[in-house]
Amino acid sequence: AAQLPPLDLELALAPAAGNLQLDGKISAQGDQLIAASGTVPLLLSARPLTVAVPQAGRLDLHLAGEGKLEKLAQILPMGEDRITGGYRVALGVGGTPARPDIGGKISIADASYLNQDYGTELRGLALELTGNQSRLQLTRLAARDSGSGTLEGSGDLDLAGAAPRLDFQARLANFLIANSDEAKAPVDADIRLSGTLDAPKFYGRLTLRRSDFRIPDRLPPSIASLNVVEIDSRDPARTAEALAAAARRRPAGPGLLVALDVEMNIPGQAFVRGHGLDSEWRGKVVVTGTSNAPSIGGGLNIVRGSLNLLGKDFVIRRGTIRFPTGSFDEPWVDLMAEYTANGITAQAALTGSFAAPELALTSTPQLPQDQILSRVLFGTDAGHLTASQGLQLAFAARAMASGGPGMLDRLRSTLGLDRLDIGSGGDIGTANGASATTPTVSGGKYVAPGVFVGAEQGTSLQSSRAKVEVDLLPHLTGYSTMGVDGSNRVGLDWRLDY
Repeated sequence: AAQLPPLDLELALAPAAGNLQLDGKISAQGDQLIAASGTVPLLLSARPLTVAVPQAGRLDLHLAGEGKLEKLAQILPMGEDRITGGYRVALGVGGTPARPDIGGKISIADASYLNQDYGTELRGLALELTGNQSRLQLTRLAARDSGSGTLEGSGDLDLAGAAPRLDFQARLANFLIANSDEAKAPVDADIRLSGTLDAPKFYGRLTLRRSDFRIPDRLPPSIASLNVVEIDSRDPARTAEALAAAARRRPAGPGLLVALDVEMNIPGQAFVRGHGLDSEWRGKVVVTGTSNAPSIGGGLNIVRGSLNLLGKDFVIRRGTIRFPTGSFDEPWVDLMAEYTANGITAQAALTGSFAAPELALTSTPQLPQDQILSRVLFGTDAGHLTASQGLQLAFAARAMASGGPGMLDRLRSTLGLDRLDIGSGGDIGTANGASATTPTVSGGKYVAPGVFVGAEQGTSLQSSRAKVEVDLLPHLTGYSTMGVDGSNRVGLDWRLDY
């Protein structure tokens, strides 16, 4: 790769009496990274040319190195990720290739790692690999995230036998696996990597805690990558040669395939927001297959939410997120939200991929789209609008087509609330004896899993109300409200998507 610094390799090899004596070191920009010395069993034959490693031969190999991970990271394919800290290698290998005798230690102390794409961060990273005869044991693995999350691990690599075996485990508690503008996702997890070294298996059971996911305000453009083969069609021989060269240049698949068995449980309080959507989800995502060809199953279902269109909050009645292609890169959303006012029930359906969802507006009774917009916005037919209202109607239609987060969504994020809504409260009398509704502002937070506490405020002091919602069963929610005027309300809300 062009970004790699020059590497200095010094290696002296001296074959003699069935052994190969070696002495070498690797350096980068004047800093020694690691050194190796000793003897390994090796049989060389010139006629015919053969190289063999006797399984009963004697090993006497020593690895040593000490320095900064920043230097070592220069030769690793880390991209824009960052790693700091100190490392030390003091490892000796004796015995035979069939049954090595490993002693010494590999350690990393006071290290840190930052993934630029997801914001995943490891602080205070400490790692120790200790040699124990034929095993290389992970005696310590500990780290924390940028908050209160922790990571601990252990395990070993058994080098005895024809197929070395590994068994490593790790546990995450309230650990932020993503911490960026697009996602904040803490998890509790038990993960395990086991099996043989050439055919490992990855097992994971993860539970997502309260998390926030944001649909970006502006999605990045997608640019197709084309594989171009330049062929001179005037010369068949050159054409065949070019095709053969292109086949040789095709990237090979990964040499190591890891079998996957991963389940991500989302019990609730997984909030997806952006482009006018404010929603909470629950469900389960299952990942099987291999690291080369993972298959995504399961999905998420809506708990509650709203879709802000035309300055109105449509209540989401149905919602699912699925992965029909089996790929994380192509989630599919299906939402249906309703808004009832002025003699009609308007339905907004959002379907398609996250990158390019489609929005359709219908109503009951069925009306043309301009009439639906006019009824929702102004409570009257489009033919009765004033000139200024006509301009507002055109602006609303354009806003509905383009999407984007509103001021309310940005305010909710600033205040640190889980929900913030502007709606309508009770009826009030007007001068001509008709009734109208007063605007209200409501908001609140989850104080425990499935327990929501909030408040609602209207235009008068007497319209203040406190409310509590508790998820009793998967489809059953109990609620209670209490107003400053002494009015109380208790009830149950039962919903079932079918």
